[in-house]
Amino acid sequence: MNAEFIETAWHEGDVNLVFDDRGACCSHGLEPFYAAERIVRENDGSKRARCSVGEYSLSLKLYYQNSGIGSLNHPSSDLDTIREFRISWEVLDEDDDVGQRSGNIHIAPRTPKMTDHSGSLISTPRDLTGVNCRVLGSNFPVPKYGELLHRATEALGFDSRYFDPERVHQAYSNIQDAARYVRLIRGESGLIHAVDGVLARVSNLLANDREGYRKHVADDTEAPGYYHTATVGTKRASELVDQHHLPKEIKHYLPREADSLDPGDPVYHPKVEVSLQASRLDGMVQWEERDRVARELDETLLNVLRWEGYPVTDEEIEADDRDGGPPPGGRGPYVEDEYFLADSERRQRRLLDDPTPELKNRQENLVMKHVVGGFEDSDADVLDMLVSDGGEVSPKDIADKQGWHIETVYCAVERLEDLVEHHYGELSLRSHHIAEKVTEAVQHAREHAEDAAETLAKSLERTVGLDVANDALVEWVDRFGVEVKDRRDAQLLLRFGRVEMTRNEFVVVLTNGLYEWARAGWDRDRFLNAEVDVRLRDGDLQMRAGDVLH
Repeated sequence: MNAEFIETAWHEGDVNLVFDDRGACCSHGLEPFYAAERIVRENDGSKRARCSVGEYSLSLKLYYQNSGIGSLNHPSSDLDTIREFRISWEVLDEDDDVGQRSGNIHIAPRTPKMTDHSGSLISTPRDLTGVNCRVLGSNFPVPKYGELLHRATEALGFDSRYFDPERVHQAYSNIQDAARYVRLIRGESGLIHAVDGVLARVSNLLANDREGYRKHVADDTEAPGYYHTATVGTKRASELVDQHHLPKEIKHYLPREADSLDPGDPVYHPKVEVSLQASRLDGMVQWEERDRVARELDETLLNVLRWEGYPVTDEEIEADDRDGGPPPGGRGPYVEDEYFLADSERRQRRLLDDPTPELKNRQENLVMKHVVGGFEDSDADVLDMLVSDGGEVSPKDIADKQGWHIETVYCAVERLEDLVEHHYGELSLRSHHIAEKVTEAVQHAREHAEDAAETLAKSLERTVGLDVANDALVEWVDRFGVEVKDRRDAQLLLRFGRVEMTRNEFVVVLTNGLYEWARAGWDRDRFLNAEVDVRLRDGDLQMRAGDVLH
């Protein structure tokens, strides 16, 4: 959709831009690092300058810091002391009273054999000789960090070729952090952080129950909506917004001191933000993906707002009867601050329907499908352990703890593949919502088994006058989920349902049941004449227990 969308503002950024010695005609290797050393020496330890990056004018300061590097161990270096360098930068804006559109650039050398002061090798890529520039910033467009580095170093006296954006090493240059936000009128943002709001729904339906760092924070200690977050991992990004693949955190937050501020102060009003979560990836978010990062953050934020009914296009905002709140000004539900101007900008963005209602229905239907079909004993044990054990759980853990053969557990996991994920030897339920519904189902199954055991105990107490409330026989009934019925013809019915084992394995189970029956002092023939109803891996049985055992 091409429209005038609310212009989300950039917040934090953290980027590594690497330049190496590739290419014979334009290789610079460590030259940019030596140039920094020369410039600070010639300028008594620091140098100031100014530059322009697009519409922004920046003040700059180059200075040095001590380094943990003892030696570069490179033929081009004869430095006795290795120093590293920083460039502080700040956008010059007479309208910026806060002065937080600023940051720092850290310039450090990289060689394959560099060591620390003790002589130990420092971990660096084996094929890299050059410099790493870590660019940190706030309230400045992350895709412009490459241009910022180039313009800043050129203004400070570096050769303009050293940090040419076209020479960035694509394999090693990466984005560590990036975020975009809007600011909403306080009191109008409750839909975002409500108990059934979008953050809770996203976390409940899209966060794996034990995948990496489970994060759904709902902290209202300082004020309603003080700090609420939901994290979506790589696997779930496309389920939230189609064609997305980057992990993200969606956040609604206020500063700790918000309640002490005047409503006329923009900071009194909350931010709604979407940030990149690069640490949730196995690899790196490469610098060449910067346009994708910008689009995914922006698109996610627009959709999250829209799903809770906030206007996101210029036409919708103009039709909104809110006026941006008290004195800070703004438009519709949006409050202006120094960096978020509540303006609109024409761009192509996809607005999609909220996926969470459909996800909720689909997940509940999956659980109900298994409940209606009946959980196998091994299935129930797998699910039981996943909802009751908060740590890492593997098929072997379940087999050892629940007494199943490992292959039986694997078969159960395969049957439950729409509820359970098996990743690198670890099992997890596919979402927190599924975990909640499975917990309910498992609890229901436990209560059903307990009811069946209690019915058996009471029935047999009446028959032989024995108290078996704590007898191992009741444990056997509970363990195998046996449904016991005392029929009018005095014949017992032992209904097992489906049991994940062969007939030979089941004979052992039934023999144990007979043993516990007899040990409790009950009539052995009564058990042998009981009708057994069971579905096994190699066929169904409906016959007398005695016929099964012989």
